[in-house]
Amino acid sequence: MIQSLDVTQGILQQKATYNSWLSQQVQAKAARRDCEAISVRAAKVFQDLVNTQKVEDLQNTYLVTADQVVMFEGCIREKPEDDAQARRFIQSYSGASARTIGSCVCTSIAGGNFSEGIDVAEVYFKPFPDDLADKLIEEGSVLQCAGGLMVEHPLVAPHVDRVVGSMDSVMGLSRQMMLHLLIMAAEPRSPPPPERGQR
Repeated sequence: MIQSLDVTQGILQQKATYNSWLSQQVQAKAARRDCEAISVRAAKVFQDLVNTQKVEDLQNTYLVTADQVVMFEGCIREKPEDDAQARRFIQSYSGASARTIGSCVCTSIAGGNFSEGIDVAEVYFKPFPDDLADKLIEEGSVLQCAGGLMVEHPLVAPHVDRVVGSMDSVMGLSRQMMLHLLIMAAEPRSPPPPERGQR
């Protein structure tokens, strides 16, 4: 059973049966030095929140937490704060590219083992009309996406020139990375080395 959070549930459904028992929003607005550290730190915050909850039937339970930020022209972008910021974000992608940095932390609830990883992808856009932003904002979903980036949206997809990396990574969670991390988290821990002087 895989526990999932927020919008990553749509991707996780394709690979595992899961029981979504917690959905919490965490604001990650503190001072940050680099986008990879931001993403991993946010995922670990999610993990800490979930670890405070009571979970039954832990034997085959794995906690998957993930977060994503968008890097554009050297600036880190998270979810738009309002319509105006979403409009600026979306219009800036016309004829340009944006990089997505996603993190994932997988934890064996029963054993306590965990593994973490980072996956990076880049999206290149064709020029598109400014009113595309208005149409997406009217629908509302872009306000829930890092950088207002929704490459899978039917209105956006025709304007994508190419994607370097996997589409699921751009959408928020690389399935290949997640499965690799789950395998690592499932491996039994090695016993600690004996203390000096002990046999």
